[in-house]
Amino acid sequence: MLATNYGCTNLTSIEIPSSVTSLGEGCFYLTGLKSVKIPSSITSLSTDCFQFCSSLESVEIPSSVTSFGEYCFYGCSKLESIDIPSSVTSLGIGCFTQCSYLEKVVIPSSITSLSTNCFWGCSGLKNIEIPSSVTSLGGGCFLGCSSLESIIIPSSVEEMGGLIFYGCNLLKSVYFKGKLPKYLTTYCNAPTDCSFYVPRPYLQEYIDAIGSKYSSIYPWDGGVVIVRAKSYSRVYGDENPVFELDLGGSSLEGVPELLCTANATSQVGTYTIEVRKGTIKNEDVLFENGSLTITKAPLTISVGNYTKKQGDAMPTFKASYTGFKNGEDESVLIKQPVFETTATAESAPGEYPITVYGVEADNYEVKRYIAGTLTVEEGVTDISHIEQLCDKAAWYTLQGVKLSDKPSMPGVYIHQGRKVIVR
Repeated sequence: MLATNYGCTNLTSIEIPSSVTSLGEGCFYLTGLKSVKIPSSITSLSTDCFQFCSSLESVEIPSSVTSFGEYCFYGCSKLESIDIPSSVTSLGIGCFTQCSYLEKVVIPSSITSLSTNCFWGCSGLKNIEIPSSVTSLGGGCFLGCSSLESIIIPSSVEEMGGLIFYGCNLLKSVYFKGKLPKYLTTYCNAPTDCSFYVPRPYLQEYIDAIGSKYSSIYPWDGGVVIVRAKSYSRVYGDENPVFELDLGGSSLEGVPELLCTANATSQVGTYTIEVRKGTIKNEDVLFENGSLTITKAPLTISVGNYTKKQGDAMPTFKASYTGFKNGEDESVLIKQPVFETTATAESAPGEYPITVYGVEADNYEVKRYIAGTLTVEEGVTDISHIEQLCDKAAWYTLQGVKLSDKPSMPGVYIHQGRKVIVR
């Protein structure tokens, strides 16, 4: 027997020899294991075997294993998928509790029950197929599976424990293929807006059992095809992705139709991907729409570089943009750019940074602002030089700035090539 390695966080890998025939309770509890291969000499995974192995990503289990002990993968938060061999006939209480990354698990037909809290806290689990060999679902079996959207309960299930769907906040549809399972009550704790689809002959039994809390209980014939549109996300201005489907239930005959009103010019937001019957020949088909989320497109804004003489008026700063879609320009901005620099018209010669900020838009998000530089060169101060350049009839400041008319403010100006005092 392989003894405990409790708390060996530096233990990231191990080769278990074929001479080992059993794993002690809590054998790898709280270790740093990332992957492990179980030899075929092992016939069961012990209680707490890999509990809190938070770095464990993959486990290879041989067909010699027939049972998983209680809480054997409790807290293996990075375990994304696991293949349970068909030799396994029992899953212990809380077997996959808090495996928050677990997205995919295939339950073999050798399993006859899902234990209490079996998938408690598996917040990444979106879909799970329960084989027709399963006859009971333990209390809290899917408690806290906050990503689970729909589930089919086979007709083989005869009893269900309480709190089975507690915390399954996204659960929208539960499909029952058989008679009302024993102990199914409103304490199953599915969301109140969840829809239940039940065999037509047993509709009233289900209404009597859970109808006081759940108003959406509908009849179906058990051989239902479930057609789900996948959900997507893309950036504003991009083309739509190729929409695809997830299928569940019975075999599908024909091709469904997918429709979405969004196109490359559609505004940022969420749009429904609608599933329609198309050429489907099946009589009992349940359609579940998906969604397309359009996010803001990234925008880069730069201000550029400018040059002026000391004493000259400040230039007008303009922004350049990279990232506009659909032939758009700055006219679509809700808030135009704001420019700032420490330089003024009279600033001494030198280089001054120009910053830009403050842009807002419905369909764009500024990811980067690129500053510019204002270079101030030495101004013209020699009057003879001004005389050579100036319009004799015009008025100028001593710095050589041409005025539009005779100045009204007192001061010394240049006019007709001479200094003139205006009082």
